[in-house]
Amino acid sequence: MNTCIRATHEFSWEKIKDRILQDMKGEAGKFVSDYTLVREGEKGLIWLGNVTDFEALGAFMNTPELKRIDEEDGVSMVVFTMQAMEG
Repeated sequence: MNTCIRATHEFSWEKIKDRILQDMKGEAGKFVSDYTLVREGEKGLIWLGNVTDFEALGAFMNTPELKRIDEEDGVSMVVFTMQAMEG
């Protein structure tokens, strides 16, 4: 896994989980080869994924439509890139 997204949201876990699963079955599935989604408390999540095209991820996450939906749903996120430690 090379990417971590930590996010908070203002709606139910079921809604955010379903939204992410739909994204992964659609456009995002084209540039993510594997992922894990974990609930963090009542209104948080951690998504770990193997992103194969970071430019496509950035374009996907920054579309006006997705930004609007995130704002409406109270989603706030931070995206981290990760690298395996050697040794």
